[in-house]
Amino acid sequence: MLTWKLWRGLRRAFPEHPLYSRVMGTSFRPMGWAMACAIVLVAPFLLLPGLLFMSAIYALRWAVQIASIIAREREAGTYDLVALSPTGPFGCNRAISAACLHRHESLEQIQSPGAWIMRLTFSLVLVVSVAGFTEPILSDQYDSGLNTFIALFYLGTMALAIMLDHVQSIVAGNLIGMLTPHYVQGRLDAGFVAFAGFVGVQLITYVVTLLAGFRVLPDVLLALNAAPVLITLILPVMRLALFYAVREFLIQVLWRALLSELNVTTAELDFMTRHTA
Repeated sequence: MLTWKLWRGLRRAFPEHPLYSRVMGTSFRPMGWAMACAIVLVAPFLLLPGLLFMSAIYALRWAVQIASIIAREREAGTYDLVALSPTGPFGCNRAISAACLHRHESLEQIQSPGAWIMRLTFSLVLVVSVAGFTEPILSDQYDSGLNTFIALFYLGTMALAIMLDHVQSIVAGNLIGMLTPHYVQGRLDAGFVAFAGFVGVQLITYVVTLLAGFRVLPDVLLALNAAPVLITLILPVMRLALFYAVREFLIQVLWRALLSELNVTTAELDFMTRHTA
């Protein structure tokens, strides 16, 4: 799957590239008031699912940073100069993306054991809190052993969903950040378009998953006269697969657009593949 290929590459630093060192040694400006206001206004809609999937917050910030830095380097002429190297424009984007992720060990911090424990604990508390307002997954018709298995099964699929969202949000955010400056000129414009693009990808993923996974799929299974216990067990798997597939499709679209926009040569793609294999 493309998601995991890109994920393995994005996790690696790119210290040999001059733009990587340049970005790592540059102090980022504080977020402007306009961008901060935009995040405050959009956050409730984008991050209601993000209460469970906190990685979306970090991916949003990285998307804006990557787009803004690429636009800044293009304005300064540094990007076009370094793009003449064997790694090409693709290498420049890769270096800036890696520097944003690894600066101040941001990626390492979000993937630390403490961060995962806090995220999973908060998710469990939130699910328990809203359990009274949703259709119960446990039934008095099942014995205690089956109810226990169902509860653990749902918790396991939830943990897997959080992990998948973590990986795919970061990959999508990086692709959006690398792609945006090639359509929009100027740092502020690139940052806002990257912000809107990431919000759009997140909303498409969540809305399609909610509508299809919680409205369409249950009705289909009921129409097929599936046994209640089968519906209870198969629904979280189908929802998880749908969630992953929608985001994977969007990542495929972003990746192909990036390759096309940068006119990547075979040599450049081979170079990048070695870093994303």
